[in-house]
Amino acid sequence: IIAIGAGVSIFMRYIRQPLMIGYILTGILVGPAILQVLESPQSLTTFGNLGIALLLFIIGLGMNPRVVSEVGRSSVITAVSHMSITGLIAWFVSVGLGLTHREALFIAIGLTINSTIVALKLLSDRKEVGRLYGKLTVGVSLVEDIIAAVLLLMVASASGGQWLTAGPLMGLVFKGALIGAAMFFVSRVLLPKAQKLVASDQELLFLTAIAIGLGSAALFAKIGLSLEVGALAAGVMLASMPYAQEIASRLRPLRDFFIIVFFIALGTELTFNQFGELFWLLVAGAVTVVVIKPIIIMTILGMLGYTKRTSFKTALALSQVSEFSIIFLILANQKGLVGHDMVVLLTFIALVSIAASTYLVTFSDQLYAKFENYLDLFERHKALSDVAPAEPNELVLFGYQRGGHEFVNLFKAQEKIRRHRL
Repeated sequence: IIAIGAGVSIFMRYIRQPLMIGYILTGILVGPAILQVLESPQSLTTFGNLGIALLLFIIGLGMNPRVVSEVGRSSVITAVSHMSITGLIAWFVSVGLGLTHREALFIAIGLTINSTIVALKLLSDRKEVGRLYGKLTVGVSLVEDIIAAVLLLMVASASGGQWLTAGPLMGLVFKGALIGAAMFFVSRVLLPKAQKLVASDQELLFLTAIAIGLGSAALFAKIGLSLEVGALAAGVMLASMPYAQEIASRLRPLRDFFIIVFFIALGTELTFNQFGELFWLLVAGAVTVVVIKPIIIMTILGMLGYTKRTSFKTALALSQVSEFSIIFLILANQKGLVGHDMVVLLTFIALVSIAASTYLVTFSDQLYAKFENYLDLFERHKALSDVAPAEPNELVLFGYQRGGHEFVNLFKAQEKIRRHRL
């Protein structure tokens, strides 16, 4: 599988296409649709979950808690608003194309949740997680993950023809609050005392970081919250440590391998048996996710005061269906709430939207330049910019001989700086 993945990826690089598309194509090749190389998809899923946890953990390591408060309000408003509006539109479209009210409800919910993994992988590759639109993407994704975790619990509690019971829901809230308080205590009291001992050995630091990241992810998943939220919370907890960036750099090669396996596993889910009868539902779902949802997100962010560039790039980063959505539909199918064809439909839409969003984010700067004049509708007159006000630059030149004086003369001639310290 890895050999096939390497060959496909080399070909994708040769034709200058995003590697993520190559990983998904590899999954299609080795899966039941074509070569049938893979006998146990569960093994790939397990490795993929490790990649998910490591990716979110590394993202958390680079997040200052102030970042969460900086975009927290906007993230909550954007997530809740766009999920409500997008879900309503998707429900009406699904019913209009022949789905039952219940099937339309589950498909609509699935289409509203974006893929945290895809969005953060694309942002990480572009090194733009720290940009304002990157912070907004992380914030909205985190809010959606929390909502998705609650929805998963609601479906899991289905019994007697009803899919919501108050008991498990209240238990989840209590457990989440308890673990959050414990992690806050650890980050404030225990970590400052233990960090010198742990950091004295590089291998010990590496092992401890992995244990905290994966352990937190497993703990959150065990109590019913999402694996993503647990891994991200662990990263944020360690972000204040002076060795956070060193930990992140050591984990990146391991993360990249498992993330590749995750996307290959996603591609193995694709089969073509029911493609014909689901075609128009697939087209409608893909258009809703890739076109309508970004427009809704841009509108909301514009109303909140963000620039058209920030709104545009955030919307593109959120233009895909989450792996959470597939799990949500699979669980609903197991509970007898929807048929297997709905799982197949959402898997098709997820893969199409992930492929589309990969291109949209990769070429977002070119797309923005092309459509900039048409995006004024999504920007208020006084917008929040992600670019700090320009200040006069200072130049410190070490060494004046061997060409140093030529630099000074050049800068003076071109008036590149206002002040010089030599």
